[in-house]
Amino acid sequence: MTPKTISIVKSRREFRAKLFRFFLAKNLNKFARDQADRGVPRLACFSQDFISIDIFLNGFYEREDLDLTKRYLQERFPVALSGTFVDVGANIGNHSLYFSRYVKRVLSIEPNPRTFKVLEVNAAMFGGTCLNLGIGDASGVLTLSVPSAVNSGRASFKSDSGDNSSKKIEKHSVQVKTLDDVLSVVSDVSLIKVDVEGMEAEVFAGAEAVLRRQRPVVLFEQGRRDFSQGQSRAINLLKKYGYEFSAIQRSPSAQGGNYLSFFWIKALLGRLFVGERLEVVDVDYFRSDAYSMIIATPEKGQK
Repeated sequence: MTPKTISIVKSRREFRAKLFRFFLAKNLNKFARDQADRGVPRLACFSQDFISIDIFLNGFYEREDLDLTKRYLQERFPVALSGTFVDVGANIGNHSLYFSRYVKRVLSIEPNPRTFKVLEVNAAMFGGTCLNLGIGDASGVLTLSVPSAVNSGRASFKSDSGDNSSKKIEKHSVQVKTLDDVLSVVSDVSLIKVDVEGMEAEVFAGAEAVLRRQRPVVLFEQGRRDFSQGQSRAINLLKKYGYEFSAIQRSPSAQGGNYLSFFWIKALLGRLFVGERLEVVDVDYFRSDAYSMIIATPEKGQK
């Protein structure tokens, strides 16, 4: 008896989608070669991940913010690039790799055990040291919630991290230390980046000694959820430690508007027709808004 033919049948719609992916892959392969020819370093990434897609397209995640911040530090605060860069919430090592080209040493800290394994691979490429730890305001053990979503950077110690994109949550018990404890034997901390999904205030509370003694520049972000009645605990703590602030601002600005809001659409149309400008501006008062990069520097006259 002749066996039946085993086959896969695709509809016209499925074939059109396949054809689109074929030409997309051809163009992306050329794009990847161009990136390599320009010396863009390679990073191990998670597939189907928001951060990884941005890295593939731009070389680094948040490339524009990083390039502008680096220029700002080189021109205004070159001492920030003279010592050890501490990357708190390093994820797979995007910011660690970027700044490794400009600083003496890199210490990357990441609590998510799965992400940490990828970080170790990337840290080996740039000679960095990495620690599988959480950073907070006291030593102990906390539960890390890791959504099974398409953004590997959404792991959080907070029960409500604001990520509703996935109903599947992994739980991990993670050792937590203060930054003062971790950096007690590091004497040349010049730059710290903090991305800890709403735990910035706790990180700064546990870093008072190193921030007051070594006076590093601090890079961090704040979302709308981090403000309450116009106040941010993280920003208020850094003010208490004698820091002042600048932030990256895009114009035309979409601040004050959510995705697809009137303000967002107005800003998008403005950028389409007149272009986009990114600049670092001094900030005395923060509105309850989203800030992708805040640069905290010691007040003038302080070392």
